[in-house]
Amino acid sequence: MFILIYSKYDPAIATGVSHPEPGGLSTRDIFQIISNIEVDVEGGDIVEYNPKKDLNNITAITAAKLLRESMGKMIN
Repeated sequence: MFILIYSKYDPAIATGVSHPEPGGLSTRDIFQIISNIEVDVEGGDIVEYNPKKDLNNITAITAAKLLRESMGKMIN
């Protein structure tokens, strides 16, 4: 199982979090981490998303893409 914690994203990419972390990870960083997972993935969680702070749904769209990538790891 893995957990994607949105407050660890760079706030320039993920505005929809309650506690932004300047200098955090980029979407590319997270995709790289997911693609490098070499063990069976049985589940996951995306946490700390705050839709009230999400400008233009950018964080929600990114979460959907990350969910898709994560599900790909679960199917393999």
